[in-house]
Amino acid sequence: MRVTEVSSGAQVVRRSARDIARYREDVLQLNFQVAGDSSLRQDARECVATPGTFVLYDSTRPYELRFSGPFKQLSIKLPRADFRTRYGSMDDFTARVIDGTTGSGRFLFGFAQQLVPQANADALLETRLQDHFGDLLMTAIRDMLGTVDRLGRSATLVRVKTYILSHLRDPELAPETIAAATGLSKRSLHALFEYEQTTLWRWLQARRLARCKADIEDLGPPPRSISDIAYSWGFSDAAHFSRLFRKAYGVSPRDCRQAAENRRSAG
Repeated sequence: MRVTEVSSGAQVVRRSARDIARYREDVLQLNFQVAGDSSLRQDARECVATPGTFVLYDSTRPYELRFSGPFKQLSIKLPRADFRTRYGSMDDFTARVIDGTTGSGRFLFGFAQQLVPQANADALLETRLQDHFGDLLMTAIRDMLGTVDRLGRSATLVRVKTYILSHLRDPELAPETIAAATGLSKRSLHALFEYEQTTLWRWLQARRLARCKADIEDLGPPPRSISDIAYSWGFSDAAHFSRLFRKAYGVSPRDCRQAAENRRSAG
């Protein structure tokens, strides 16, 4: 995740298909409007961002930005592939204004403003900040869905993944409870993940393992035991967790912690 403060004057920024083919940057871009106005056009939609709002666009598809006068923005670039794996496609949410003055949008806007002083944060803190930012963004998008027309599969997947991420610690989390909480049948729930060429359990397991890895690399003080971390993220068997962790990351949880300790000693 990269954060940039941008202050400038009236201008038009266009990225054509030819521009993108010449220099492809695989990111999602979020612009938080601090001062002045801007318009964004992408995917046959156009919106106007005013101070206190923010918009999302995809760097891999043509877009146009227009600024009629002086403006200030916080521009945040997110790794598109990782974001898509974690939360789903953002195609339906580009060029739509999200309110940053109320509800979850207000928390995200404030969080974005606090990211600038953290520009030189260490790698572990950067990972944590990116995780929190992504979760807040998905909550803000979920809230936005109540003010726009039904957006189909992408909106449903965001709603499902947001629910799962907020209940990752629950060892009883199961397809039945997820389907009931999100208003889907079990068959429709599994079909959503099949469309992304994965399964519900594989995606859920990957998210839990990622949170465990972040906690294992967090050395405290005092550092928590590896088994306690595994249990806190919904795993019920330490040996099974260790096998899954090694398969996902190529090292055991203990070796992962030792590597984090070595990095801290070297630093």
